[in-house]
Amino acid sequence: MEILIVLTICLICSFIFKKKAKNYNQRDTASALFYTAFILICFCFVSISIMSFHTESKCLQFKASEITIELARQKENYDRIGVIDIINENNRWLVSMQYYNRNGFDLWIPDEIEDLKFLK
Repeated sequence: MEILIVLTICLICSFIFKKKAKNYNQRDTASALFYTAFILICFCFVSISIMSFHTESKCLQFKASEITIELARQKENYDRIGVIDIINENNRWLVSMQYYNRNGFDLWIPDEIEDLKFLK
């Protein structure tokens, strides 16, 4: 969120600076700043949508893994090492996503992450 605020401020300042510029050199600098800020803002919005889509699909995979583990444990003979590996992988992913969601990347990561519980 902070990144978008800073880029928006740069965009607005460069637009104002471009309007008040007295020579072409200042206008070129302002134009370069304006276009750079505009491109970075577009990049942020594209990355928000891609990251959100990716995280939503990973949440569904997490829930499917949870169901798979429950079904595997109901059987007498199941691959414990494989199940433990799935649990470790999913819990590592969940910890990192919850950390990033709480520390500055809340726009990129859906709040559904906070509702997920660790696999046991």
